[in-house]
Amino acid sequence: NRAIILSAPASSLPASSEWKKIWVKENLGAGVQLILRKAENKCEFSNSKSILIDDTKSNIDGWNSKGGLGILHISADDTIARLTKIFSGENMWKNLMNLKN
Repeated sequence: NRAIILSAPASSLPASSEWKKIWVKENLGAGVQLILRKAENKCEFSNSKSILIDDTKSNIDGWNSKGGLGILHISADDTIARLTKIFSGENMWKNLMNLKN
């Protein structure tokens, strides 16, 4: 499995889409896919094996309602701790399902 970055361009900055593409390529590599959508449409990509990390609660709520796991980003330490719990050990999907409940 590979990571896919789902991001919303800033409507007030028309160049933000291009800046995000450059940032992903330079920091994550050319092989990482970037999907740009309006924030309110992110939930269209949600499924039972997807995780969204976002700092907007309405995006997380929409994601969760479509079956994915949304992690509300409050701090790097908190998000890393949640991801570590999900991806540690042999029971990754069991951990994922437990976090959703």
